[in-house]
Amino acid sequence: MKFHRFQEFAQMTLAADGSAQLGVPLQVTDIELAQQNYSSHSYSLASSALSIVGGAGPEYQKFSIEHKANVRRACDLLIMEIIENIGWGSTATEFSDAETECLSQASAESSHITEWDERVHKTYMEHVQTLRGKMATKAEAFAKNYDLSTAVDPKNLLPLFERRAAAVARCEQMLRNTHWKTYYLHRFDPVTNTCTLFGNQILKDYHLAFWYKSSLSPFRRNENWRMWETTPIRLLSTSAAALACGLRRVAQSVGSTTRPSRIVRYSQEEYNPIEKQIFEGMEIVHGHRVDAIRLGFREILDEYHREGCSMLSNASFSSFYVPTLQQLQGLEESNAASGSQQYALASN
Repeated sequence: MKFHRFQEFAQMTLAADGSAQLGVPLQVTDIELAQQNYSSHSYSLASSALSIVGGAGPEYQKFSIEHKANVRRACDLLIMEIIENIGWGSTATEFSDAETECLSQASAESSHITEWDERVHKTYMEHVQTLRGKMATKAEAFAKNYDLSTAVDPKNLLPLFERRAAAVARCEQMLRNTHWKTYYLHRFDPVTNTCTLFGNQILKDYHLAFWYKSSLSPFRRNENWRMWETTPIRLLSTSAAALACGLRRVAQSVGSTTRPSRIVRYSQEEYNPIEKQIFEGMEIVHGHRVDAIRLGFREILDEYHREGCSMLSNASFSSFYVPTLQQLQGLEESNAASGSQQYALASN
């Protein structure tokens, strides 16, 4: 998926479908609007802090040991269902049906029936929001490799405010799919004047690190990935959306020695539409009429899948699977003896 005549490549890709857009169609055109965007989509760290780790939230703590095991398993299954089938922007009915189905599967696996109710629904929501928050946190670490500060102020001459404002504007430019050479998901080689769609090394590194290396990933407790022949497009588009949030966080903190009191939030309202547009763009490339475009992207998906499977195959799963009821019982007794009300259900 490399093109030596860059302008021809851009025109050819857009011409494949008149309504098609590859990536994030942001319309921010100047520093002032960029700053407004950051202000309106941020939140207080103190007010948003969740007391949940990998799904072990306040509603979750109210369940019996058997129900906890089922709900935790159902939460992982729900993430897989979102990736494989319904997507992040599914309707309330689709989401409710998926919740019920995942809980039924978990109950069947454990031979212990857990009925769906409002507490289970809240736990699902807590789990999804926690996963997204941790995705954004990890994405922020990788997004630093875009080196926004050096890009906008290589000699470190600008005052702090101007450098940060320039970094924010640069970030928004990188998130616009119309800037092919700087778009954050593509890899452009200025020496050979070639572009690899969705082949940015930072995207690859983050994608593999979160889904295939991190103990936060449901892959560590679910082997559905063994049935995949390649990387699901939704999986990569989810990584791409989280990376967009991470890049905005990095831009916001340029020139600061401490973490901002207000950070860009990886909210479903803001980033589900972004993920959807990236997903649709990737689907267009995946089925493109031009062999170089279509086959090149499929090679990337295959490569990521091979490397990810290798990471998972070499990992030790014993510390990542959902604990047995006996293990949970022992943990609960230990916590009760110490007066603790918190339950650690997975290594983090």
